[in-house]
Amino acid sequence: MNLFKTLRLMIGLQALLVSMPINAYDFECDGIYYDVKENHELSVVSGDTEYKGDIVLPSEVPIYSTMYKVTAIRDAFYRCSELTSVTIPGSITYISEGSFSYCNNLTSLMVESSNQHYDSRDDCNAIIKTSTNVLVAGCRNTAIPNSVTSIADGAFTGCSGLTSIAIPSSVTTIGFSAFRSCTGLTSVTIPSRIVRDYAFSGCTNLTSVTILEGVSRIDTQVFKDCTSLTSVTISDGVTELGGQIFQGCTSLTSVSIPNSVTRLGYSAFAYCTGLTSVTISNNVTVLEEGTFKGCTSLKTIDIPSSVTHIGTAAFYGCTSLKTIDIPSSVTRIRTAAFYGCSGLTTIVSEIEKPFELESRAFDEDTYLAVELIVPKGTKAKYQATGGWNQFAKITEVGTTDLKSITTTAPPAAVYTLQGQRVESVPRKGVYIQNGKKVVITIN
Repeated sequence: MNLFKTLRLMIGLQALLVSMPINAYDFECDGIYYDVKENHELSVVSGDTEYKGDIVLPSEVPIYSTMYKVTAIRDAFYRCSELTSVTIPGSITYISEGSFSYCNNLTSLMVESSNQHYDSRDDCNAIIKTSTNVLVAGCRNTAIPNSVTSIADGAFTGCSGLTSIAIPSSVTTIGFSAFRSCTGLTSVTIPSRIVRDYAFSGCTNLTSVTILEGVSRIDTQVFKDCTSLTSVTISDGVTELGGQIFQGCTSLTSVSIPNSVTRLGYSAFAYCTGLTSVTISNNVTVLEEGTFKGCTSLKTIDIPSSVTHIGTAAFYGCTSLKTIDIPSSVTRIRTAAFYGCSGLTTIVSEIEKPFELESRAFDEDTYLAVELIVPKGTKAKYQATGGWNQFAKITEVGTTDLKSITTTAPPAAVYTLQGQRVESVPRKGVYIQNGKKVVITIN
């Protein structure tokens, strides 16, 4: 049998070892592509055709009269959609992260028991680095053992055949893009202390996410474009939600962010077009750039009194937003923060000492048509302050009109600005009581 079916070496073997081709293979043998390394070793790599079916990697391959040991797998099986199983020999000492990404029909991963570096303990259908207990690669039939402490970057990326996964409490870190584009996954419970960027991004059939106590940080774009996501439970203890974490989750309608959260990243809920209400942590101090940009169904928002800065385009294009209550704690409103909020009818500012707004904080239609309600005795200050002075309708609310409702019972005879009686405890906002406009704050 000819061992060099598509041999590309046009020079001697020693010259090859000095100058290796980049992103190419050196030769193919029995349908497997190899790069030649020093010390008579080989790496399994990708080649002219995708790997298909069941692959059993050899531990050695002869080159001329010398046996070369197969010691590494380097991105070899990336996007091999017809690959069904791979058996790893005992000779393998290195497997690059993401080597099995987008192998959506892969049903079996098995490491031979003689391997001292990797294993498939408990018949888990996965590759685990023995010394660190890190799961390096999984497939649609993987069962993560309780001894695994971390899921590596790209371990399940593009595994569209994966429909469910139980992540044990032993796992402390879920790596970068670990489950990205696992489009068959429908629900997930996360126990891990740290969840890295893109971990579940693009899981388009994911409907339910539960983040357990003990999770402290969820990084950037973790659930971005999970378009079927409708339920998110975030347990107390999470301190940081990264930028764009739920961006493009168009089916998400409501979210409650626990008070343990101190940072809500940029564009966290941008383009969540189904989102109607959000409860924000009382310990968030900054609404960062684009936090709720393009949330066209968002009708109400309670900005907590902890917030001091409202970032650029934070509520840009929130066309269903009717009223905004800006707490007295706010000291800066950035460019286009409320630009394009075409449904606004009333803005309540509790700020006693108005500061200059950045350019186009509100759009021209808002300045002309929307009523700005300010504390009694501050109207002149607002009229003399840049940005605020563009409002054509500024109304003061005196102390006799200002109501602070601290009970759970609704106040008597309270009506919306549209004349509808409020039958239950009203939300924070502007209402009519005894013929006067009142600002209601529920503590």
